[in-house]
Amino acid sequence: MQPEPRVLYLDDEPEYAVPFVDALTRRRFHVELFSTTDEVEERLKRPDGRDFDVLILDMLMPGSHGRDVLGEEKNPVESGMRLHHTIRAKLGIVDVPIIFMSVVRDPRVRDRIRQEEASYRNRVSFVNKPVLPTDLIERIKKVTVKR
Repeated sequence: MQPEPRVLYLDDEPEYAVPFVDALTRRRFHVELFSTTDEVEERLKRPDGRDFDVLILDMLMPGSHGRDVLGEEKNPVESGMRLHHTIRAKLGIVDVPIIFMSVVRDPRVRDRIRQEEASYRNRVSFVNKPVLPTDLIERIKKVTVKR
C-alpha cells in the first residue's frame, strides 16, 4: 500500500482552507494546516520538516513577519515571497514542490519566484484563487509525480 501523500497547507483564511483540507483528507492525503508563515517556518525546522510531498502556500499573508522598522505592516505579497526564500535558501528545502494559491496575478511577482526556483532546478506552480478542490488535487498529483 502506498503511503498517504503529505501536504503542508498555509492559508490565513480558514473558511477558504477547510473545504480543501476536507477534500484532500477524503482522498487519503495527510494534511497539516497552518495560518501563519511563522508557524510554517517552525514546522519545517523540525527534524521531519522535509517529509512533506508538497507545500501549498497562500501568497498573500497579511500580518506575516510583523511590522517593518517604521512600524508599518509589511507588504503581504512580500511575506509570501519571503517565506518561499526562507524555505529554499535558509532551510535548504529544495526538493519539495511548492504550489502557490493566490489572487495575485502580477507577472512580476510570479517571475521573481520562478527565477529563484530555477536556481534550484525546480518549477513552481501557481493556482489562481478561486479554484475547485478537484483542480487543486490534480495539480498536486502533477507536481508530485515528478519526485
